[in-house]
Amino acid sequence: MQNDLKNIEDASDDIMLLDEAAGPIPFMIGEAFIHCSQDEAQERLSSSKTGLENQMKSLEYAMNEVKSNMSDLKTQLYAKFGSNINLEADEE
Repeated sequence: MQNDLKNIEDASDDIMLLDEAAGPIPFMIGEAFIHCSQDEAQERLSSSKTGLENQMKSLEYAMNEVKSNMSDLKTQLYAKFGSNINLEADEE
């Protein structure tokens, strides 16, 4: 998702550098390209960027919840089994 976000930002920057006389801009939707104006392409890229950022935020929130639950479970397991259990270290 981070790569997609970077690609969207790069495409937006490239569109801003284009001249209005460049003509219609091909915009990929699914597997097909549509031709749209520079303003419409910017709006579509902005919308895609916002949606992707929202998805990333929700995934990060879910990931943090899972990490918190894992930490709580590890604490409970170590309390119950002490040094008799060897759990994997947290990966950051």
